[in-house]
Amino acid sequence: MHSENVFPCDILMVEPDYFRVEYRINPYMTDENGNLNEVNKEKAREQWDALLSVFVGLKMNVKTIKGDEKYPDMVFVANQSFPFISEKGPSLLMSKMNSSHRQGEVALIEQWGKEQGLHIFHLSSEHNLEGTGDMIWDPYHNRVFGGFGYRTDCLVYDEVEKITGHKVVRLKLVSPHFYHLDTCFSVLNSETVLFVEDAFDHEGRQIIKDSFKNVIAITEAEAKESFVGNCFCPDGKNVVTNFTSEKIKKEIESFGLNIIEVDTSEFMKSGGSVFCMKLALLSAR
Repeated sequence: MHSENVFPCDILMVEPDYFRVEYRINPYMTDENGNLNEVNKEKAREQWDALLSVFVGLKMNVKTIKGDEKYPDMVFVANQSFPFISEKGPSLLMSKMNSSHRQGEVALIEQWGKEQGLHIFHLSSEHNLEGTGDMIWDPYHNRVFGGFGYRTDCLVYDEVEKITGHKVVRLKLVSPHFYHLDTCFSVLNSETVLFVEDAFDHEGRQIIKDSFKNVIAITEAEAKESFVGNCFCPDGKNVVTNFTSEKIKKEIESFGLNIIEVDTSEFMKSGGSVFCMKLALLSAR
């Protein structure tokens, strides 16, 4: 196990040129009539560029790669791998994606990782795992929270623990609108977590409340409207999120945190927002 505290250092983003909605694998991808959502490509590019600028403004080293026309959801680069520090150094554990539409994305991220000199690990089991979509790293306590129930199999975490050397705190997801842990759970700093209460079973809610001093519990309706459950706080100070309500902003700010709002409405049409649109690579400090 790597004993030092490990924090986000670099950000990987996949350019949105091929982003579109061409299938339905979550409830957000269709409108009220059941039709696939139409993406405004120009607006999506503007939103992606704005998010990249926010990360640069927070002194993150942002790396970008081209997408692939075959994989419209590859822009959600949180899902194809889990970064960690192994005995060999900075590493990626590659995902096994639940949907056949997205499985081919993994090899493309793996190739990028190899080019960066990252050490690559693979699962030997057939159980699904969707990277940091379901595995949330808590850098302050050197622990991993692992969601399961929709995209990732609970049993996969037995092998994940052996590969990474980290205990996985397992949280069962119970709402189809929160199919990944990163849609409903965000570690903001050493004492503070934001989560969507209705996304978890009773046991999961209790585990979360017992794990942090400050707990910001938001409702399912608030989360579905603003995707604030998919926020990202890279430094324990600045919370990057899609536009959210004054009520939620005030609650987050009451714990000494700064809100940075960005518009991710085009990407929400496919079920993703800030956290989904980046992969946080790690370094020890």
